Amino acid sequence: MRCIETAAGSVHSVVTEHGEIRCHSVVLATGAWTRLFRGSWGCAIDFTPDAVPVIDAVDEIPGLLIASGFSGHGFGIGPAAAHLN
Repeated sequence: MRCIETAAGSVHSVVTEHGEIRCHSVVLATGAWTRLFRGSWGCAIDFTPDAVPVIDAVDEIPGLLIASGFSGHGFGIGPAAAHLN
């Protein structure tokens, strides 16, 4: 993913190396996919004290969610988290 496009303050689409994909929501999950969005590998595993991920909406951009703290389980749990919106 190269960028997130907004229209009227809400998520409108994402732009990838293959073109634009229209959508009404985006979940940014840290971990393996971070390299695609930020351009570099993080080399860290994000976690919370209770090992339960934190998933929350960004109030300023309706349709944008941040998901973090998968404690190394993002490959298994991350895709399911995208369906929460």
